[in-house]
Amino acid sequence: MDINPAVYLISNVVIMLAIARFMKVFFEKRTATVFVAVLSYSLWLVVTNAAFLLLNIPIVSLMLNVITLFIIMLSYESKLLKKVLAVVYVYFYIFVVDILVLVAFGYFQFSPFQALEYSQTLGFVVNATLMYLGSVLAQNFKNLRKNNPVLPIFWVSAIVTLAIQCTTRLKLLKIRFFMYRKEVRRR
Repeated sequence: MDINPAVYLISNVVIMLAIARFMKVFFEKRTATVFVAVLSYSLWLVVTNAAFLLLNIPIVSLMLNVITLFIIMLSYESKLLKKVLAVVYVYFYIFVVDILVLVAFGYFQFSPFQALEYSQTLGFVVNATLMYLGSVLAQNFKNLRKNNPVLPIFWVSAIVTLAIQCTTRLKLLKIRFFMYRKEVRRR
């Protein structure tokens, strides 16, 4: 695998922060101490990083992600059904963003049972940014639903992040298009 481990690890820290924001959307109160909550998020970070960097098999990553997300959910006060649904919703969002980023960066052939050969460093950054953006938007909509004021800076940051992502993606597509045209002309 030819990725920059620092970029991958930092991206996963951003995703962990996004998961924490999603937890605020689903749950009002944490039952565990701050230490236990930090420990559960740290467990998610260590387990998912190890699964990707050492094994990199999608089905294994999926199972470990779901298990560690459920461990995080256990530190919040709620009924079991709500915790299970929250895990499903959060992981579904993570899964969809992962697949969209893989496809957007031209990685179409992958099997859930074989190691991925994906090494797009920018893809990890885009993935983390979209995860965080989704969590910010979800939290803003929850606050609006509860008639809590949402500071304009949160909306501005969400819109600016989305604009930067779209601009970056368009520039990458333009570069790929011109490289493709150049290659076709050589033939």
